Amino acid sequence: MTRTNVAERLNLAVSTATKMCPQLAGRRIQIAEDWAGSLTIGVGQFCTNPGLILLPEGLEGDNFIELTLKALAQTQSQPMLTEAIAENFSRGKGAMAAFGKGELDGLVKDRNVAAAVVSASASEFMANPILSHGVFGPSGLIVRTPDSVAMIACAKALIGQLTCTIQMEENDQILVEKLLPILEPWIQVLSAAPLVSKAPEYSPQKTSAGVR
Repeated sequence: MTRTNVAERLNLAVSTATKMCPQLAGRRIQIAEDWAGSLTIGVGQFCTNPGLILLPEGLEGDNFIELTLKALAQTQSQPMLTEAIAENFSRGKGAMAAFGKGELDGLVKDRNVAAAVVSASASEFMANPILSHGVFGPSGLIVRTPDSVAMIACAKALIGQLTCTIQMEENDQILVEKLLPILEPWIQVLSAAPLVSKAPEYSPQKTSAGVR
């Protein structure tokens, strides 16, 4: 079961997540390139732009980050809608980098911005709520999880998701069965802010943003 690409973590407290299950060595190149493309399309200003990945620790995860940074290095800076939005992007990515490791800086000049990527451990993510806050623009956070227990704990700690993606293989089925009850409520309810939520007219099962 695979969900389509995920929605961006917006400054309306709507966030995004991709759960990367362990058995993905054979597809990590394609996933890394696809994530880089989704992160930067529209300068990260589309509501279907991914902002957060839960990625297992280990050499394969390290390689995934390398592949992602290589793909992002091929992209160019682009103008955001306004200079104020670009300034907010700059502040937001800087705040995240203060609590994690800056993998890609995301240079900002006037309205033009480049992709920014920060990585953090699961414990850093759990201990610093600011890492759960959205950064509007081409900003990605990679949370490294040591095991399935930590991945589930991070999933439970998420504030709310517009949509989620699970990248998995058959051997990940047990983990996915534990993740789905945590994620499925977000399929039916769009969490736009702590005090504002609504059930959309079309659930993701009925749209291009749903299960395929």
